[in-house]
Amino acid sequence: MNIDQILCAPFEWTEKIYPCSADKEYPHLRSYFHGRVIEVFCRGGRWGQYLLSNGHIWSGMDVDAQILELAFLRGLFSVSVGLLPLKDSCDMIFAPMAPFSMIAHDACDSFIKGIHEALSSKGTVLFALWEQPDVQIDTPLMYTYNGQEKLVMACSVEVSGHIATLDMEWMVVKETHEPYFVQHTEKRILHHAEDLRRQFAIYFSDVEILTIVGRQWLFAKKT
Repeated sequence: MNIDQILCAPFEWTEKIYPCSADKEYPHLRSYFHGRVIEVFCRGGRWGQYLLSNGHIWSGMDVDAQILELAFLRGLFSVSVGLLPLKDSCDMIFAPMAPFSMIAHDACDSFIKGIHEALSSKGTVLFALWEQPDVQIDTPLMYTYNGQEKLVMACSVEVSGHIATLDMEWMVVKETHEPYFVQHTEKRILHHAEDLRRQFAIYFSDVEILTIVGRQWLFAKKT
């Protein structure tokens, strides 16, 4: 299970242990970007920083005000708290951080409809997909970071139906300080890629599931 694609809390730690995938993925995604790009669930703005540095018109949104503080620290001020962009406000909606892991099954239709309404007449969508309900979890996951402070995160995952429960324990070690431990539990939602494709096809004329640099993306055109 690729939990590095969803960026759980505490965000300032997970950003350190999960490298941003933009360097690796952007060259393969470059041709999809056009016009005014809004990134939903933009998290701390790492992709936004990369897109702006490559000349794109970018703004970001996230439902979590706390993580947007990291975007401000990066000098990204075109961010706002919210789930959906305003109607006709953009040409592309981008989401590299597995947005549907935070959208309940019974909320998918209204979310996709809102995405459709936010786009201009020739707007497109590029959303990263996450794990599906049949994902296999064999062993606990572990990540480490060695900087001014050392971080070790162990994560066990339990899947029940369409819900993945991530039970994380952090060990934090700072120089001259005793190690301390922090526990965090987070639930994420699992969707079948084909179910999402069918739901998008209700509103969009062209919907594809693509595999790019080892992970699945949903691409959709408004007209």
